[in-house]
Amino acid sequence: MLIPLSYASILGGVTTLVGTSTNLVVNSFYLNANGSELGMFQFALVGLPVALITFGVLLWRAQKLPHHHPEDTDEKLSYFLAADLHANSPMVGKSIEDNGLRRLEGLYLLEIERHGRLISPVGPDELLQPDDTLVFTGETNKVQALQRFPGLTLFGHQADDVLATNLVEVVISHESELPGKTLQDVDFRSMFSAGVVGIRRGEKRLEGQLGKIPLRVGDCLLLAVSADFRQHRNLDRNFHLLSGSFKRPQLNRRESLLTLSGFMAVIGLATFNLLPLFHGLMLLLGGLLVGKVLSVTELRRRFPFELWLIIGSALAIAQALEASGAAALLTEGMQAMFSDYGIYAAFIGCYLLTLLLTETVTNNAAAALAFPWPGVPPKPLAPTRCRLLWRLPTAPAPAF
Repeated sequence: MLIPLSYASILGGVTTLVGTSTNLVVNSFYLNANGSELGMFQFALVGLPVALITFGVLLWRAQKLPHHHPEDTDEKLSYFLAADLHANSPMVGKSIEDNGLRRLEGLYLLEIERHGRLISPVGPDELLQPDDTLVFTGETNKVQALQRFPGLTLFGHQADDVLATNLVEVVISHESELPGKTLQDVDFRSMFSAGVVGIRRGEKRLEGQLGKIPLRVGDCLLLAVSADFRQHRNLDRNFHLLSGSFKRPQLNRRESLLTLSGFMAVIGLATFNLLPLFHGLMLLLGGLLVGKVLSVTELRRRFPFELWLIIGSALAIAQALEASGAAALLTEGMQAMFSDYGIYAAFIGCYLLTLLLTETVTNNAAAALAFPWPGVPPKPLAPTRCRLLWRLPTAPAPAF
């Protein structure tokens, strides 16, 4: 599913000015060099045929992709719910059978942790003691079965509190700061405004209290989230969403109309050169904030800091290559190879050089290096090497 999605974004990027960040970087260079911007659909003359051909190839080869049938993952997706028993609970001193813990809907009492030791399997005559930790397994969506037991808490939270919130399933990502730490070490509830109901580590059974288990990358957590859970900025870095939803709810009719009409208006004004694209997008952003379609908190949480850092670093690399003389060596090499063969050969050489740079540095850095800066004459190699430059007196040769 992600391969066609990736190609769709690429095909959109070669047809419009706003398709990719690289197009916008090139547009800023063009604006600084000429005082005007590129057209919104100026790439479409070449980009649209390329996009159509590539789309046809995708349709042609789509049937060759492997088809995986969904597996029965009921056993693999089981969780282990740890519930603490309060000392003043009326369940204390009674057996498992008397408390009705053997007749749970969808859940099974797996073991009991008592004073640092495990009792497993749990017999029907086992008497519960204060501060016991009861470990359940089975269908986590049947967690409401624990609601009728007084004095029972799920990792420090009353069962009623857990049932009143949304259950969200997440996976700890490789960029997370949680691996190697326990839930108690990081004060998970305060950090994410959520309580951990269960932890799954593949098909391995986790023993003991959930709060004392060191976490690992790839662990699945079943969270009971609060209303503030969506406002945390560190969610994307720490977790991958599996089920449930802590994303923003869908826009209503008024918000959808405001967003779509505003975006189309910005594109139309930029297409007919009535309003610069950047100014139009800033006005649209202000309108969405005033109309309460966006909030400042959500805007701050969704700001693409990673993209900003990547583009800034790419431009810095391009500046370093130019200042060190490496860009000049590339320029001289390209002139030596292609200047004797006409203007189309020069275009092909520029394309191949940009392609090579794209494979070694980022797209934005390659675009910055390949952009023809005016006012910087190339170093002449020989009279025969400069034939191309003499044919283009009004368009200076690329100075990479």
